[in-house]
Amino acid sequence: MTATHTDDPWTAEILDHAAQAVGAPDLIRLRPGLFALRFEVMKVRSARGAVQHLLAQGKIRPGDTVVDSSSGI
Repeated sequence: MTATHTDDPWTAEILDHAAQAVGAPDLIRLRPGLFALRFEVMKVRSARGAVQHLLAQGKIRPGDTVVDSSSGI
């Protein structure tokens, strides 16, 4: 992964794989002690958990295609 943290809000992280973007949600500081979390992060994290569960159960394998509705799981 190639990434650098910066305080410049216009500088983005460059990742090598889409899965790397899931681990750390984007938080926006609204004021001291109050943060906002991007809504789409919640959907991605629940989908990731479901896929990890299905992999652990042997119901899917790496390389399988999984389709999730936009309404969630």
